[in-house]
Parts: sequence; structure tokens; C-alpha cells
Amino acid sequence: MQHSLDKTRQKYIDAGGAAAGVYDYDVGDIAAGEFLNYTRTFSAGTYELYLRESLVNMTRAEATLEKVVGDPTKPNQATKPLGSFIGALTGYQYRNFPLTDGFGQSKVVVRLSGVEALRLHQVTPDASDGAIFQNYFILVPAPDPGVLPAIVMSVSPGPGATVETVAPVVNVNIQNRDTSVRTNTIALILNGGAVTPLITSDANGAVVTYALSPLPSGATNTARIVFTDSGGVTQTNDWSFVVTYKALDPANRQSGTGANPGFKVRVVQAPSGSNLDNSLQRAEDQLAPNSTILKYYETNVVDLVINYSQNGPGSADGYFPDDALIPGLDVAANGSDDIAMEILSYVDLPAGILRFGIRCDDGYKLIAGSSFTDLSTPALAFHNGGPADETFDFVVPQAGLYPFRMVWYERGGAAFVEWFSVDPNTGARTLINDAGTPGSIKAYASVAPAIALESAPNLTPAAFSPETGAVVDPGTKTITLLQSGSQRFYRLRAGTTLTIDSIQINGGNIVLKYR
Repeated sequence: MQHSLDKTRQKYIDAGGAAAGVYDYDVGDIAAGEFLNYTRTFSAGTYELYLRESLVNMTRAEATLEKVVGDPTKPNQATKPLGSFIGALTGYQYRNFPLTDGFGQSKVVVRLSGVEALRLHQVTPDASDGAIFQNYFILVPAPDPGVLPAIVMSVSPGPGATVETVAPVVNVNIQNRDTSVRTNTIALILNGGAVTPLITSDANGAVVTYALSPLPSGATNTARIVFTDSGGVTQTNDWSFVVTYKALDPANRQSGTGANPGFKVRVVQAPSGSNLDNSLQRAEDQLAPNSTILKYYETNVVDLVINYSQNGPGSADGYFPDDALIPGLDVAANGSDDIAMEILSYVDLPAGILRFGIRCDDGYKLIAGSSFTDLSTPALAFHNGGPADETFDFVVPQAGLYPFRMVWYERGGAAFVEWFSVDPNTGARTLINDAGTPGSIKAYASVAPAIALESAPNLTPAAFSPETGAVVDPGTKTITLLQSGSQRFYRLRAGTTLTIDSIQINGGNIVLKYR
């Protein structure tokens, strides 16, 4: 909570205000799922409700109002949704946002009488670079509208929302009031096509859930929910939202096959007592060619996994045992502070949704660009400052070898870093390129050039064309293709000095061996 930044109300002025230490307070530091209960005695009647709040650097935030239908003094209280407060960007100005349906289109009236417990349930958390400040409720007596039909109480993603996720799910909560939703009339249309959602219902209403197939990141998606209630009233509601996610560019895939399993690792340490900045920019400056930051040592190695610590063999500073000593580190001679590490590897990724994780002390940055020197591609993930223990999802449109560059740095205190994949279903973590774990994601320090076979009926250079049906086996260094005619000339296009050793006819196939 904080002293409110809202306009000071008269009762606080009359009580002496700030000069007398009398303040109004806001609720802030909002996290999704939090709730606040308010038990009051209400004059019997019908009310419109408003939430007084401000949204700083946030375009939209939702909180729902619920009625506690059980004992409000006990844990695990049952509640009944009443409506949604959908706030919009205000800066440090405060506005009264009405209680509405889930689309923010129709005001919702609430019948209250005697002792009632109302709950404000937070749906939208504070943004990383924004904040929500909530001050008070306003209840305004309103005429009783008569029969209250079932309504859409909340939708997710909300109208006009932009959500970052690789696995978007549409969720619609239809609330019964004086009339009830007829579940066999519910229809959900997404991007112009009818879909078959999961519908679960109880005495309070129905929840409609549908997991979306992968959508183009940044595209606007349209949705429509249609249903009829027990009073025979049909409602149609339309809204739109945007889904974004991080994805690799398939143009960055490397031709050829992985060679030299592992990671190229370069480590630079400043002299003891340097007390460098605790930031990614300092790490980049320290790793830059001709850096002006003094070096105690610099070393280059190739290692199979990224599981390092200042304590070396026998330690487990993170999730994984058997840490390796940070390459080149001599703690006794120069301590374990002010380190920067660059990690380069071609990571062999399957198509689909992947989850990677980094646990380290201090920060890191991970980029999958067009090359190791591509610094313009936005990072898949980063942490600037102190220790990190983070996972992040991204989409791989096409399988292949992608160049990754990771930067890790250490300022002071503990020093360790781990790079791993996570199974979204089980939560199991596996170090990238862990040879001891079947199915681990492979990584390579280099790429062997792709081998292409060309053939022609004669030796005229212009007559040669690719043999697209040829099967290359790098393990046996053979190329197999169907025999074509009684005379054929072959040559390799590999970007390296490969030569054909022998040609054999095996049934209807030609088998070429190369070196």
C-alpha cells in the first residue's frame, strides 16, 4: 500500500490531511490471482459499482467483483462472479471504472441487502514497467432492471488485449443470473470459423475453453460467442485480441550437419578488486575486441554442456550436479568476481514449441540470430542485474541448426551458470547437449558443409544439375541414388575439398563413397 496519489477527499482534509499524518491509501503491487474481501452492511437495493483506480503505462487491466456465498471468515470461500472492472491507461490520474460484463460494454447492476462480503479478484498483474493503483469503490443506487439475464462475465484474452504466449487459450465465463445459459446453444467462432470448445457447467453458469492452434505472432484475432438463455434471449458478443510470442527465423538455419559436439566458450576476467558494473552492457564491453577493461586472463575452450561454477567438480550450484570449474578460473590467485563469458553453439532444434531455462548468478542474455555476430536480433531472454532462475518459451517454425550466442557475467558473490531445456508437461530439466540423457537437445561447435551431388550425361559444365533424390549418409560417407541410363558423370558440390572415392552399382541403385 502507499499514500494515495489521488485527489484528496474532503474527509481527509477535514481530519488535518498530511500535516496531521492523515492519509488516504492505495492498494498497489498487484499480482494476478490476489483478492481482497470487503464485508459491509448494505441498505437493501440495486447498485451500480465503480472502482477508482489509475493505470500507469498499462493499456488495459481487469479485476473481477465477486460475492462470497459462504462464510467470509473461513478459508476456501465459495464465490459468485458479479462483473468486471476493466481499466484503461490513465497515467497518474484516477478514473472511476464501472462494473460491466466481460467486454466492458454493458454496465452490470448488483442487488445487495444486509451483511454482504464482496471480493475484488485481481486478473491483470502490474506490468514489468507499469503499475495499477486502486483507491476505493463507489456504489450508486440504481433502478431495479427486473429480470437479469445470463451474461458473459469475463473473457480471456480480453477485448483489445495483447498477450504473449506460445499456447493461447480462449476462455469465456458465462454467469447465470435470473435466467440460465442453455449450454446446448453455446457457439464459439474464432477467426471466422466455428470451433468445438470444451464446455463445463454448474449452477452458476458455464465456462467455455478452447486451445488455439499456432497463430501468426502479432496478428489480430477475432472471436464471437453466441448463446441463448432460459428466457429465450439470444446474445451475440464479438471481440478481438492479439497474440504475440518469440519465434526463431527459419532463414537463420544453417546448411550442413553439426560437427564437434558442444559449445565454444570464451571467458574473460578482470583483475581482483576491479568492481565492475553489474550489467549486461559491462559484460559486452568486457568481451568486445580491444576492450579497455583490464584483463587478468582470457581463455577459449570447447565444452559439452554449460554447467559451470566457481566451486568446480563436486559442487552443484544450481539444479544440476557435477559442476565444471569456470574455464581458466583460479580463485586463489584472482578471486571469482568480474567475469564475462561468451558461449557460441549451433543448436539442433526440432520444429514446434520449446522451453529453455537459465539459472545463473549473475545475469545473462541469449540470442538466436543469423550468425554468432548478429547482435541486432532481439534476445530470446535476458536478465540484467542479480541472479536469475528463468524459463522462456519460443516457437521453432522449421527444424534445423540455429546459431545461438549466450552471454553470462558475474559481478560478486556466488558464480555459476546452467543452460537447459524443460519438458512443459513434466517440468523435467535437461542440460543442453547432455549425452547422458536420451532425447536431449544437441549442440555443436561447428557445422560441416552440406554435401550436394550433381550429375550430367556428359562433361559439359552447363549440363550438370542437382540430384535432388540422392541420400547422403555422413556416418558412412556414402551417397545413394537411383541408376539413370548407361552413362552418367557425377561431381560433388560441398564448399570443401571432398572427392568421390568409388562408385558401385547395387541392384538399381548407385552408391558413391566420398572422402
